[in-house]
Amino acid sequence: ARFYAGMAMEQAGTSLNQFVGVIEQGPAGIRLIAFFSSVGSVVVSVMAVIDIRNITQPVKYAISIYQVIFSLTSMLFEAKPEWIAKIPGLDGYQNMLIDYVKALTVVGGRGLFYGFQGLLWLSYVNPAEFLAHLPFVIEGLLLLLVGVLSGCMHFGIMPSQVTAKVRSYVPLPEAA
Repeated sequence: ARFYAGMAMEQAGTSLNQFVGVIEQGPAGIRLIAFFSSVGSVVVSVMAVIDIRNITQPVKYAISIYQVIFSLTSMLFEAKPEWIAKIPGLDGYQNMLIDYVKALTVVGGRGLFYGFQGLLWLSYVNPAEFLAHLPFVIEGLLLLLVGVLSGCMHFGIMPSQVTAKVRSYVPLPEAA
């Protein structure tokens, strides 16, 4: 029995290593920003779903429900794969997405997805009620930023490289 248990553990470890290699992830700082942007999107989504005024606007209400799903999906791809592998339902959902929505497995594809989510939030904004829609503006702009950063990473431009390039063009004042 111990032999078979050892073989099962070895196979599980091999499967996890193969799974981890399927999802392209960026630096930890960008992943953290993306993860918490998605957490914020879940919060704003839930606020929009429970807002009684949205019931009279079925399209906005439906978008809010979709945004909950999109945000949870984004969180799933930015979390550590080891954490997701421990939860059977999430693991199965992520595996299904990996099979059918391969664009989410690469940073560039997720960048487009973040941009799409950001634009959906900005579509909520009515300039006449700007302050009332401030959470949508903030969340939309944050997700657009994550989308741009992801797109840059996809094309090999990392935030540290951009900072170095800016510093090469704009010299910092020397200390006296």
